[in-house]
Amino acid sequence: MIPYTLAVCGIAWGAWAVSRGITLWAALPRLLGLVGVLLAVGGFLDLTGTSLISRILWPETYQSIGYFDPSYFAVTIVGMMLWLVGRLTARAFAKARELEEFV
Repeated sequence: MIPYTLAVCGIAWGAWAVSRGITLWAALPRLLGLVGVLLAVGGFLDLTGTSLISRILWPETYQSIGYFDPSYFAVTIVGMMLWLVGRLTARAFAKARELEEFV
């Protein structure tokens, strides 16, 4: 639950930063990267962390090391894709600034 809460706080921080005058060019790549990493970590911990903690606490009852739930898997993949889009956005903004210098 903590990574998801931090992701929501990151989105709120990004909205606050843009409303305070930080350009979207500076805020968007970092925001996408941060939210993507937090969602991916949260989804991965939901996939494996709950099962591993249950296995440690009650070894006779729980034997699996992972609990496959497609929704957690999808959240992990979406988080990784947001991180990738954040990196690509940063590169695109850098190239756009470079092209503006030529014009």
